[in-house]
Amino acid sequence: MKDKEAPLVSWIVPVYNTARYLSQCLDSITIQTYQHWELLLMDDGSTDESPAICDRYVRQDSRIRVVHKPNSGKSDTMNQAIALAQGEFVGIIDSDDWVAPTFTDVLLQAMQDSGKDAAGCGYLNEFVDETVTDAVCDVQQSYSAAEVIEMLYDRRLYGYLHGRLYKRQLLVESVPSLRRYEDFAVLFQWLAHGNGMVLCPECLYHYRQRGSSIMNSASDYMFGYVPLLEACCHFVREHHLMDEQRNKRMAVKNIVRIAKSIARETRGPEADSRLQDISVTLQRLKPCTNQHSGMHLRLRVWLLMHSVTLFKCAVRLSDLFVTRHQQHRAYFE
Repeated sequence: MKDKEAPLVSWIVPVYNTARYLSQCLDSITIQTYQHWELLLMDDGSTDESPAICDRYVRQDSRIRVVHKPNSGKSDTMNQAIALAQGEFVGIIDSDDWVAPTFTDVLLQAMQDSGKDAAGCGYLNEFVDETVTDAVCDVQQSYSAAEVIEMLYDRRLYGYLHGRLYKRQLLVESVPSLRRYEDFAVLFQWLAHGNGMVLCPECLYHYRQRGSSIMNSASDYMFGYVPLLEACCHFVREHHLMDEQRNKRMAVKNIVRIAKSIARETRGPEADSRLQDISVTLQRLKPCTNQHSGMHLRLRVWLLMHSVTLFKCAVRLSDLFVTRHQQHRAYFE
């Protein structure tokens, strides 16, 4: 990036009791090859050594600011940080993650080359005993806002806020205060204000996978995604971002996918209750007509809307048939 073209990039790091990992995160930002950045450290009432670590980095680098505030949750913390950000471009890095030295340079250059209003790259999922590479593309690719939202719908692209760079004017809506999924709940709204996203093949964001995190410990992880898919469907319709039948089909397909997971993995009254809630959601969405969806999807939707018990039986019988078929093929190979 040439100096004369160097806009200010605001990196936001929400901090809450991550002293064990915080220095690695902050060091990775301070050694960025792109130098025209500011770093907003938002200490959300940490009770460990995180506040002292933040203060130490502020003393070492004038580009770093810290806000020590009473605990109010990650969403409120991010909203306060966005209001304080002065950069033309804004991004979020979790305080237990870290980034490659070229992270800012690559994302910003890709945005300038493509003219897109947001940029993302691949992730390196850092488990305790291994690193799993998760690339988003083979070569740099640009997508319209509608195409990116479709990829989010279909889970071909993670609904994360972190690890990406956005033009400041996209960040209109506040990050909602939810138990989880607040990233996805606002991401598709932000993207709708711009002209799309460019994806880079490099894996530059180190995403620390901790067993104690909400994402890894919640047994009802996917169920909470259902109301957000419905909200996304309504938002896309209201803003004319996608053909209506395609929009509805994408939402319904992914809701049914979640229902199948619940039928497989959850037992007893909890499964029935969740599937019944999903059935009510589908009733509101008025699923696709025959010519807009495949036979299997239509059948599963019909079963869900008419009998949760039959839906569970159909899913489990289908799984049993697939397993037996695989065993039969393996026997003769």
